[in-house]
This record gives sequence, structure tokens and C-alpha cells, in this order.
Amino acid sequence: DDPFLLMHSIKSISNYTCLEETALVDDWFTRLHRNVMDKSNKTESNKHHAVSESEAKEAMDLTGTYTSVIRGYSKLRQDSGAAEKAFHALQRMQALSALDSEVATIDLKANLFNVVLGIAESSNDSKIRSKQLELLNSMIEGSRGSNGADCSTPMPTDQSFASCIKALSAITDPAATMNETEELMASFESLMKDGSIPPSPKPYNAAIELYLNMFGRDEDAPGSLLSICDDICKRMQNFTPSVHTDTFTSLALLKVCAYDDGIMDNQVQRMERAAQIFKDSSTSGDNEGSELNDKFYFYMMKCVANNVASAEDRKDQIKELFSKACSGGFVSANVLKMLRTQTSTEEYIAIVGSGRLADNWIENVTSGVAVYTDGTTGGEGKNARRKGKSTSNWAKKQREREETMLSRKQAKF
Repeated sequence: DDPFLLMHSIKSISNYTCLEETALVDDWFTRLHRNVMDKSNKTESNKHHAVSESEAKEAMDLTGTYTSVIRGYSKLRQDSGAAEKAFHALQRMQALSALDSEVATIDLKANLFNVVLGIAESSNDSKIRSKQLELLNSMIEGSRGSNGADCSTPMPTDQSFASCIKALSAITDPAATMNETEELMASFESLMKDGSIPPSPKPYNAAIELYLNMFGRDEDAPGSLLSICDDICKRMQNFTPSVHTDTFTSLALLKVCAYDDGIMDNQVQRMERAAQIFKDSSTSGDNEGSELNDKFYFYMMKCVANNVASAEDRKDQIKELFSKACSGGFVSANVLKMLRTQTSTEEYIAIVGSGRLADNWIENVTSGVAVYTDGTTGGEGKNARRKGKSTSNWAKKQREREETMLSRKQAKF
């Protein structure tokens, strides 16, 4: 139960997906926390070891150990018990911080609280969501209290509110979701107004993404989805101090325009708004100095595919967007797929050719990369990985060929 040994034993575990290793972490972590929370351990230790007065006062910093445990649990988002364990580990950190122990110290930072709040995003458990809101409220109350009111609770950040808003996707009642979102945004704006938190679009972006996921394909959504999200943007701009939109805001709005809600009357509105967003994001009219990336081109092409009624106009606009994407180096796998679905096989081959894509077409891609015109990454051994093909003989011959070439090179030296 030596704290130093347990500390390094816990840090040696990296694979939290292995049940045996996770069980070891749980056991060691419990023993470590029990040991450092026991004030008598410092006195007993000094009885058996002849140490100087300065060494006797020195305490271990366990911030990294406790943090590694929480980050390890954060990798198990699909595990129903991971969020519960992360909250429990954070509670232990707060308890140790409040104890003012002579054996160990803890430095609580807001980013660690955000990690725990982020784990709860993917949980559908109402109890976890309640704990998430309780944790956020404790951070808000601590920040509004007098100096030193609660040293174990740091100030919430924009990411704290964004994580809580994203977690509301587990609520099945749309009205309740919108009410909860409104309350969280009001709390965030209150902290921005008094200067506790700097202006940030993150919580607003999270709200747009939340409504997009909830109402994107729902014809019975409370009003036009685009109108709801545009109101959020107006709320950002009208707030004092003003909150400026960023690339994620523009991309989220473009996604909203790309969704087909089945209402014909909304198509013209969505297309006009998408064209304005794309124009504003490209600023100078070309790709230099703009905030465009391959996702902008993909969702703009998707907007055209879902909102332009004329097949001929739709095809022409898709081709024009693809040409611009080629010039900027933004031809991702999704951009290539959109072109392929909107053109015939002959037209597609005439535009992109057959084989490897030009390097300057894909040099700025940040999402799914396609190296070949069939949308695959290809590379060495491409034929061996094609679905539906017999690969055993090909792979064997390829290995033999590579070994022969290697032996010839070695023979030259």
C-alpha cells in the first residue's frame, strides 16, 4: 500500500479496455486514495524513517495519477460504468484537495472537470446527466462565491457548457430539450456579462449541432430548423459583448441547409442561406485567406443535391463546386462521392479520369482521404484489399517479388 509504488503502478496501465487491467486500476486506485486520506500515515512514516525536517514536510503531487485514471475512463465512452467511475474519481480528487493532507497534494484544473463532463456526453443514463448538471452548477456557484469560498471547484469554461448542452441529446422530449438548452445558454451568458468567462461561440455551436441532430429530418420540428439556428446566431451577435461566429458555426449552419426536411417551401430558403454562408466563408472569392475546407465543399454540394429541383442545374452546380475543390486541394472521399452520385459513369470518368488522383487535388483534405478515383485510399497492396477479390495468390506473388528486388539491391553493395 505504499503510495509511491501504487502511484507508478497505476500510471503503468494504459489499456483500460482490458477488463483485467481495469480491475487492477480500480483496486490500486482505491488503496492509494484510502492511504493518502489517512492522516496517521504521515506520522507513522516519520517514525520508521529518519528524514530531515524539510523532507518530512514534502508531499507527493498526485494530480497526474488521478488525472491519468480519469482520462483512462474517458476512453471507455461506450461503457455504461465509465462515466460513473470518472465522477467518482473526480470526487476523490476534490476530497483530497479539501483535506489539506501532508502526504499528498492535488491541483484541480478546469480542463479535468471538462473531461468528466465530456464523458457524460455519450451517456443515456438520466442519473449521469443529473450528476453532470450538478457538477456544472457547483462550478458556477464556486465562481460566484467570495474569494476562497470553494478552492476545490474551478471556474467553468465555454467547453463546460458545450459538453452539458451536447449531453441533452439523450432527452427524448424536444420541448424539454429546448428548455434545458435555454437555461444553460442563459447561465453562460450571465457569466460572460459579468466578465467571468470570455466571449465564445462554443456553447452556441453545441446548441446548433444538438438541434440539427434532433430535428434535421423531422417534419414536425417546432418551426423551421434553419430559422431556429439562425436565431441562435442573431442571439450571439446581439449579445453584449458580441460573440463572433467561427468556422464551426458556419459549417454547422451549412449542415442545417444540407438536410432535407421534406418541406418543398423551405428548399429555396435553405439554398439561398447556404450560398450566402459559402460566399462569406470564402471571403476573397478564392481559397487563399478563406476559412473553407473540404467539409464546406461537401456540405455545399449536399445542399445543391437536396435543394435544387432541376436535374441539369443541379449537375452543373455540382461540377462547378468540384472544380473549385480541385483548385483548392479539397477533394475528399465525400466530395468525390457527391460528384459520382450526381453524374453518369461516363461523365465521372471524363472529369476525374481513372486511377490515382492528382496530388494537388487532395493536399488540403482534413477529413476522409481518397487517393484513387474509385474513392479508396489505395497505396501499396491496393489490389489485395479490394472486396470480393481473391487475394491469396496475388499477395504471395507480391511478397516474392519484393523479396527478390530486395535481394538484388543488397547484392549490389
